[in-house]
Amino acid sequence: MNRLRCAVLVFLFALAGTAAVIGPDGRAYEKIVIASDAPDSVRFAAGELKAFLSKAGVAELPVATAAASGEAAIFLGN
Repeated sequence: MNRLRCAVLVFLFALAGTAAVIGPDGRAYEKIVIASDAPDSVRFAAGELKAFLSKAGVAELPVATAAASGEAAIFLGN
């Protein structure tokens, strides 16, 4: 759980000050994806990431349990 928190915090600090959430291929992320049976800690992290991005004015990304083929998404969890 501490590793997850640490990874999320590093990710959030890396995003601070950016104008958009851009993936490694240059496309903007469309959603935050977690497993349908994700533990509460991952669900919490997804909610925190969504709130952070929204407050930072970067993006309004929904949290979902799947991504369409070819869709750029942020995946949280194992």
